[in-house]
Amino acid sequence: MGCCQSGEAKAPQALQPKPKAKPSVSSSSVDGLGTTPSVVPSRSSRHSATSSRPSTSGSRPSLGSQGGVRLDKANSVSSVLSSQGLVACGETSARFGGLSSASLGLCSTTSRRRSPRSSREPQEFQQAYTGSFESCYEVEESLESIAWPDFANKHAASSIGQDADQIFERFRTCGEVAEIYILFAKMLNAAGDDTMRNGPLLPWSLKPKYRYPYEAIRDSTAGTFKARRLWDLLDTKAGRPDYTMQPCNGKRIVVVGSGPCGLRAAVELRLLGASVTVLEKRSKFDRINRLHLWEWCGEDLKELGARCLEPPPSDFGADPDLIHIGIGELQTLLFKTALLLGVCVLFGAEFTGVRWRNASPCSWSAMVRRSFPDAPGPHAPESCKGVHALVVGDGLNTNAQAYCGIKTSDVSCIQLGGAIGLVANFENTGSTNEKSLRCFNFARQFKEELFQQLSGRTKVRLENIVYTKSAGSHYFVMTPTLDSLLKMGIVKERGATPLLGASNINQKKLEELVRQVVSFPFKAEQMTLTAAVGAERLRFCDGGPSLFDFSKMKRAEEGATMIYSESSPRAEPLLFMLVGDALLEPFWPEGLGIIRGFFFST
Repeated sequence: MGCCQSGEAKAPQALQPKPKAKPSVSSSSVDGLGTTPSVVPSRSSRHSATSSRPSTSGSRPSLGSQGGVRLDKANSVSSVLSSQGLVACGETSARFGGLSSASLGLCSTTSRRRSPRSSREPQEFQQAYTGSFESCYEVEESLESIAWPDFANKHAASSIGQDADQIFERFRTCGEVAEIYILFAKMLNAAGDDTMRNGPLLPWSLKPKYRYPYEAIRDSTAGTFKARRLWDLLDTKAGRPDYTMQPCNGKRIVVVGSGPCGLRAAVELRLLGASVTVLEKRSKFDRINRLHLWEWCGEDLKELGARCLEPPPSDFGADPDLIHIGIGELQTLLFKTALLLGVCVLFGAEFTGVRWRNASPCSWSAMVRRSFPDAPGPHAPESCKGVHALVVGDGLNTNAQAYCGIKTSDVSCIQLGGAIGLVANFENTGSTNEKSLRCFNFARQFKEELFQQLSGRTKVRLENIVYTKSAGSHYFVMTPTLDSLLKMGIVKERGATPLLGASNINQKKLEELVRQVVSFPFKAEQMTLTAAVGAERLRFCDGGPSLFDFSKMKRAEEGATMIYSESSPRAEPLLFMLVGDALLEPFWPEGLGIIRGFFFST
C-alpha cells in the first residue's frame, strides 16, 4: 500500500509555510490540536453551475456556483473521483456511476480552501516532522514495511511447524480482533519467503503474480472445503471487469472509522486498485445490537465470505423470517475480508487532521494520534502521507467531519419525543428451548388486536417490535409512545432536557417493562423468551435496556468536499467523502442504515 510513514522530517525553512499576519481561524479546538482553521470557499472554484463536467487532466475541478455543484446523474461521485485522478479517464468504475443525490440523500459537493495553521504548532505536529523525507511512493519506506514486521515477527516463530490449514481454520472462525491479526500474520509467514518481493512478512508488497494476500495464502495451503469456497468467492468478486481494470491503481486512500460502512468502502476501494488504510480509534468490535439487512445486502456479504468466514455463523441468511446480523459480527467479517484483500486496518489510531507537505514529493498527509498504546495489530504512525482522498465513515458530528467543515441539519419534522426506541439484549444460554425460538417483526398497523392485548397486560403502547437472536444474545427493539412511558413513570418529566437523559429515566421500572413485554406471547405457536429461559435465569447481557429518540434525524449538508492548501496555491486538492451514518442518519425500523451505507460505499 505504502501510504503511511512513521515520521516526517522538518521541512527546510524556505519550504515552510509563512504564517499570515492575521490568519483566519476559529477558536474551536479539535482533540487538543489547537485552533481549527476556518474554511472559506475557493475563489478558483467559483464557476458557473452549468459548466461542463470536471476534466481528468489533473487541473482543479470546475465546481459549481459559490464553490458547489449538485451531485446528480450528470455529476455523480464518479465525476468527483475522475476530477482528482482517483479513477483513470475512461475507466470509471460502474460501481461509482449514476449515484444520484436523490437516491443517496446528498446535497452537494463543495470546494473549500482551508486557512493555514498557526506557526505555533502543537507538539503533536512538531513531532510529525521528525525523521527523514523518503518518497511516499516507495513501499519499502511505508508504514507497512516499518510497523508490520515488528508486529508479525513477534508471532512468526510460534507458527513454525504448524499446519497452514489449521492456522487458516482458526482465522476463519476467530472472533477477537487481536487474535485475527496474529493469525493473519502467521498465515503470511506460512506462505513462505518466495511469495514476497521484499521479504516474507510484507502482505502489501507481494510478488507481481499476486494482487492480494489471500492469493499467496491460498497457494500455501492444501485447502479445506470452506477455504476453497472462500477463495472461489474472492476470485469471482475480484475478477469482475470493473475491478480487473484497477481504475484506482496507484492511489492511496485513508478511511476514517471501521464501522460496517467504513470497512465496506475500504474493501471496495481496495478491489478498485487503491492502497487503503483504515484508521479506527477503538481497539475492538464490541457492539451487540443487531441490524436488519435487505436481501441484496445479504447477498453482497455472501460474495465477500459470509457463511465461509465466521462470525456471522455459517447459517447466515438462512432465517426465513428476517435477514439480520450483529454489528460486531458484520465488522469482524469485513475486517477479515479487508485483510485478505490487502487493506491495512490500524486500531487505536485517531484521525486528527490533514497537512500538505511542501517537500519533494509534495503530498497530503493524514495526521494520526495513538489512542491505545497496546492496540492490536501494527502500531499506528504519527502520519499517513501520500494521501489522495479521505473517506469519512465514523458517524455524524465527529472529528473528521467537523475538520472538513461539513455541517449537519435536521431532516425530520416529527415532534421531539414523537419517535422513541427501546433496545434490550438478553443472554442466550444455548438451551434447546432457546434454539427453537424464531425471529419476528410486528407492527401495530397490521396487528392492531395483538398490540391492544399487549397494552392491556403491560400498560405500554407499542407501535412495533422486532426480535432477533444470535449465539450470544436475544435482541429486542421496540417503539413505545412517550405518553405511555410517562403514565408508567418510566420517563419522569415531559419537558426535561435531555428528554431521555439518565436523570429523567426510572431504570428499574424500564427493566420491569421490558421483562413484561418479552413475556408476552407475540406468536401463539411459539413459547416466549421468559418461558424458554426461565424468569429466574433471564438476564441482560449488557448494561440493561436503553431508550433513544429518533424523532430528529440528521444529515450532512454536503456529501463530499474539496480541501485546498492555503499556503500552496498549486497544491492538488484533497477529496473528503462521507459514507454511512456520517452522510445520513438512518430510520432504523426500515433497515435503511446499511442499505444506504453499502449503496454509497459500493
